[in-house]
Amino acid sequence: MTSVKLLGVDDVLCEAHVKYGPALKKAEAAFNEALDVFGDEDFETKKGWKKEGGSPEHDIVYSKQISNGKLFALKGEIPGDSHTVFYDNWKDFEEISKWNSNYVFTKKVVELSEHADIIHYGNGDMLIVKGRDFVCTRIHRKYGDGFLLAACSVELTDIPETKSHVSVMAYCMLEREPAHWSWAIHAEGIRSECDGC
Repeated sequence: MTSVKLLGVDDVLCEAHVKYGPALKKAEAAFNEALDVFGDEDFETKKGWKKEGGSPEHDIVYSKQISNGKLFALKGEIPGDSHTVFYDNWKDFEEISKWNSNYVFTKKVVELSEHADIIHYGNGDMLIVKGRDFVCTRIHRKYGDGFLLAACSVELTDIPETKSHVSVMAYCMLEREPAHWSWAIHAEGIRSECDGC
């Protein structure tokens, strides 16, 4: 039986979800990477990070080269209390594409535990860039005054690649602090190519 223990909380796969054991273990690794990123004293000050850009209001994007790719970081504000925003995204994930035009589809593939699931989502074509499609395992925990969520791409045989989207591999980490959300995205690159991408 596959299980992970993070921040004192256990996630144990039931017998019906044994085939998702590697996905849960990959989420555990992404979560531990997120703990390292957000726990690094240089993350808050952005010492050693390169400023990539930002909005006139307050959002700034930074990047940092790491041993296995490039890490991007963004800190921003989302209106609403952290509990509602987080759990709306977690529990009502399939509803996001109905109100957020950045998503063409959002589907929860399987709920692995109260704190872990596998999702499938995609965005549409933008000008000459083909739409992207992501299959990710997500895991979360309460963290300080907020939440820590890590998501990473997984390959599942029951979700084949399509010609309409480019399948992408990525890590995404999210931390909720009392006043801001911090994102760190570790871009791994494209999983596959398709005609016309």
